[in-house]
Amino acid sequence: MEIHLLQKNTTGSISATQTKTAEFWREDGTRNPRLEIKHNQEGSIINHTYSTGASDLMFQNGGSEKLRITGDGKFLFNNSSVTASYGGQFHITNTNVALNSFFNNPHSQTFMFAKSRGTTGSGGTIVQDNDFCGHIEWYADDGVDTANQIAKISGRIDGTVGTDVTPGELTFHTTAANANASTERLRIDSAGDIFIGTTTDIAPTNGTNLCVSDATIS
Repeated sequence: MEIHLLQKNTTGSISATQTKTAEFWREDGTRNPRLEIKHNQEGSIINHTYSTGASDLMFQNGGSEKLRITGDGKFLFNNSSVTASYGGQFHITNTNVALNSFFNNPHSQTFMFAKSRGTTGSGGTIVQDNDFCGHIEWYADDGVDTANQIAKISGRIDGTVGTDVTPGELTFHTTAANANASTERLRIDSAGDIFIGTTTDIAPTNGTNLCVSDATIS
């Protein structure tokens, strides 16, 4: 099967309501699969449709595939088929991710998680006490799948939230032997108290902000 450009718009200005489209489809005239590249003053759209089969959108360079967006919205980078059991929609396989900062200043890159109870726009609906605002999780293959957690770090609201007031805590989790889900082992709360092996606000054992489950530090 060959794909030909059957319709091509000429270059020119685009009005607020005008759309320029380049459309590709089969040589026999069947518009399945079909690739459309559209552009208007709001931006550009690439749309691939294939009603009787896969509708993945693939990007190649040098004869090899580098990126694939699957029909169900998964973003696959560096591998066209590998998806982890709990990987969500964004998958990067067999390569590292670098956040680089090359500026003559004291700042560096930020990996940011943001939480709002709003469902549209950039927020505006206040979060609540104990709302999670982000997780970093690690998983491993047990010979069946990769849905086996070995460790986790979570950021969570710890107190009453108001304008310019967002108290938070960090919790650290590891997975015990004979398990595949993690358990909280350590917590640093909004007051700076450290809890090891407990989540109960017991009196610090040594006069500091350290709470240990058995009241013994060795």
